[in-house]
Amino acid sequence: EYGELVTAFIVPREGHQIDPDALKNYLKTRLAPFKVPKEYITVEEMPKSGAGKILKREIRRQYSGDMSKSLD
Repeated sequence: EYGELVTAFIVPREGHQIDPDALKNYLKTRLAPFKVPKEYITVEEMPKSGAGKILKREIRRQYSGDMSKSLD
């Protein structure tokens, strides 16, 4: 409605893969419906600041309008 979707950015552990359907089903049992992500995107690492905090603005900038990398 407002041009944004709840999106999960996932950094899998080395040697592991994510099953987006299983993750979505798991989250549906534990979150309110509006909090369940609509998109699931696997990334190698999250952009971080010098203090180690995740740079959410950088993630939004990199992926806004480019959901072709989504798993869902």
